[in-house]
Amino acid sequence: MADGFDTQELTELAAEMLKTATDIYPQEVKKFLRDEGTRASRVLRAETKASINRRTGATTRGTKRGKVWRDKDGTWKVRAYNRAPQSTPINQGHWTRNGSKFIPAAGFFPRANETVSREIVGDVEAFIDDMLERGLAL
Repeated sequence: MADGFDTQELTELAAEMLKTATDIYPQEVKKFLRDEGTRASRVLRAETKASINRRTGATTRGTKRGKVWRDKDGTWKVRAYNRAPQSTPINQGHWTRNGSKFIPAAGFFPRANETVSREIVGDVEAFIDDMLERGLAL
């Protein structure tokens, strides 16, 4: 109970509504997650481009959206990733080839993750509202 309101019931209701939506409308859930994955890959591409000082086309073009899948727990997932081999050392920091200088981490993956995490809350609420307008019954 926070500030006199019991938010646990609302959280349970939202989780139940989302579970019901995945059971009744699986194609709409997959489409929603594809769209969110595409948005996440765009944010990751923009953060990558802003973090790297050089014009490296392969690093920025390597940002992709993965397929939507269901894991063992039954939850739907999608990921945005960078398939360029140099993206991980640039993101985490690395030594130069001769080992004389350490290049600090650019850190574009965590910044993109924070941005997407902030944006996805509103998108999920809008998706649930849309499902309620369609007549989603609990």
